[in-house]
Amino acid sequence: MKIIIIVAHDLNLVIGNNGTLPWHFSEDLKHFKQTTSGFPILMGRGVFEELGSKPLPNRQNIVLSTTENYDNVACYSSLEQALEAIKLEQPSKLFIIGGGVVYRQAMELADEMIITLVHKEYEGDTFFPEYRSEIGLIWEKTSRIDVSEDLSFIHYTRV
Repeated sequence: MKIIIIVAHDLNLVIGNNGTLPWHFSEDLKHFKQTTSGFPILMGRGVFEELGSKPLPNRQNIVLSTTENYDNVACYSSLEQALEAIKLEQPSKLFIIGGGVVYRQAMELADEMIITLVHKEYEGDTFFPEYRSEIGLIWEKTSRIDVSEDLSFIHYTRV
């Protein structure tokens, strides 16, 4: 099973502000849906609540939470617990969709990263872990698509 981080961040690694995305780009949302459809997605409780505590369709939704249990998704109290359970189902890919704490925990386990780079700076209180100094050492850029003046989709694989 490939563990793939999928994230949108700005030039300063901002991924959130006050529990929401600081931007709205339909190209990014469409890319996210196309990329993750049909595969399990793993997220923290905050991300799930940001989604209205409703599972995203056509994906197995897995939530990490030490305080809440939801009836409509699989819940685990640790990343390790969730990974063990998911491995039993033998999916070819698992997408990690945030938030900041989950990204930090999954960073050293990830095989790939799919980054939407937002070419602006936004106010934020939640950040993606710094990885840019590891490009060429740990991460190899395998593709980049400049979608617009605002966005690029960049794919990295672990070296």
